[in-house]
Amino acid sequence: MGTNISPRVLSVRALGVGLAASAGMIFAMFASAAAFAGDLGSADSHSFKDPAPDDDFLTRPYLFGDWGGTRTRLRGMGIDVTFSGVNETVGNVSGGRKNIIQQASQFALGAKFDMDKLAGWQGGTFNITLSDRFGHSHAEDAHIPALQLDNEVFGRGNIVRLTELYYQQKLFGDQVQIKGGRLPVASDFFFQHCDFLNLSLCGGQPGNLLGDYIYNWPVSQWAGIVKFNLPQDFAFQVGVYDRNDKYLDTRPDIALLPSWPSDSQGALVPLELQWKPRIGNLQPGDWRVGGWFSTEDAQDVAKDINGDPFLVTQLPAVIDSGRSGFYFSFLQPLTSDPTGADPKYGLSVFVNGSFGDQETSFLDRQISIGLIQHGTFPWRPNDEIAFGYSQTHVNSRVADAEAAAGLATQDTEHVFEVWYGIQATVWLNIHLDAQWIHNPGGFSESENPDADDAVVLGAKTSVQF
Repeated sequence: MGTNISPRVLSVRALGVGLAASAGMIFAMFASAAAFAGDLGSADSHSFKDPAPDDDFLTRPYLFGDWGGTRTRLRGMGIDVTFSGVNETVGNVSGGRKNIIQQASQFALGAKFDMDKLAGWQGGTFNITLSDRFGHSHAEDAHIPALQLDNEVFGRGNIVRLTELYYQQKLFGDQVQIKGGRLPVASDFFFQHCDFLNLSLCGGQPGNLLGDYIYNWPVSQWAGIVKFNLPQDFAFQVGVYDRNDKYLDTRPDIALLPSWPSDSQGALVPLELQWKPRIGNLQPGDWRVGGWFSTEDAQDVAKDINGDPFLVTQLPAVIDSGRSGFYFSFLQPLTSDPTGADPKYGLSVFVNGSFGDQETSFLDRQISIGLIQHGTFPWRPNDEIAFGYSQTHVNSRVADAEAAAGLATQDTEHVFEVWYGIQATVWLNIHLDAQWIHNPGGFSESENPDADDAVVLGAKTSVQF
């Protein structure tokens, strides 16, 4: 099994100063245990200075340690540099037309500049992040007609993208925060965690459901956000994002450079109310409710200009004015470390729901629930185990149009996923994962012969460099 890497990706990957080589070393080190493979580059890892003698290889927070004190010196100046890598390798043991193993990966290189230390601008920070994705969509290659990816890190092109480029300023003692620049919507709004391999259980749920106009990481748009921190652990924020399909372009002048594409289609405006409730001695929860609207015109997904089912006549679709939806997201710790020594320890539950409008949304709702336990055994205090369930629903108006056209009709795709996360070192985490996709694509097996239930096994490796 190999990985296709374009010359453009290889040229920009040099910005990581050995980032690809380090990932190759880690993935190769665990290949026999986790079925990883692939040539991830050949840069010289000795370009990094040896760690200090008291910097233990297994307990330090980063694979390459403090870079001979360079990290500490940079932080003292106000510059925090981060490197990370994620690889997701999955294979289906049932379902689809063929059994196949595929992988997708992402490297991220970022820097955060404390403008107070660097320029005396109190409360100001400047951030930049480049992301490099490469690999394959497993569900597509296995011919599983799934509505959601079973290796979520794949997508939006095997290229390097400018994922974040923004300035943030705190005002009035942190009561108000303003942010502006190139931003992905889900970096600030929606559910903020992505620990599962199936996209339906990952963060930024509205963007997973309606990715034709709501763009999650790694795609960024020019945007501005205002956040108000309110009493009693409440907060409210509103954003305005430039709506333009050209942000999906894979050409470097759009994807990699901070250009402003022409022919804007309107504005996407999300609004969100947050609450971080504190219950007893538990860690704060993260409760969010919100909605969005887009000012653009969009095609009706099921009706043509004569009012007939669009899929029957293939006449031009009705044009509807505006698109909208709403969502909720609740993440709540249920237990805690009785000794109080580990704030991460305990069981947490999450419940998410996202709903698009009936006129323009092919997928009109997605609901997910799950449990995550941090700390599994006394001898594995930093391991995690989790279970999640999601359902993704095809708009009933689309299903009616499919039936009228004599096509196979779609309804609801169900996903069950369980994983065990091994904290192998402080800087290396491995998730061993299993998914059951029931009625992929929302089809019953009688409607689509490729839609028999799929069982997918995999592993997710995360490295902090």
